[in-house]
Amino acid sequence: ITDRAITGEKEQVYALSFTSHAALRNNLTKVSQAFKGSIPQIIDSLSRQYLQEGVAIAVNSPTAFQCVIPYWPPVMAINWLAERCITTTSTAD
Repeated sequence: ITDRAITGEKEQVYALSFTSHAALRNNLTKVSQAFKGSIPQIIDSLSRQYLQEGVAIAVNSPTAFQCVIPYWPPVMAINWLAERCITTTSTAD
């Protein structure tokens, strides 16, 4: 509940904000772990373990990728990993 305002005698107005279960988990959870494998496998592991959501991505990545996620929210870690991938769809100029 945000933006509480008294608009008149015995009258108040509130603004309600809604969010998803995954967004709440992302805000309350930090990842501090070492990973090894392909980037899509690591992203899938992060999303299932920390967000309890499945993610389907179509990317090419090194199969022997290694990284340490240093106490980041899961979505920040997923975005960082996604930046290191090459998409399977190419854009023609």
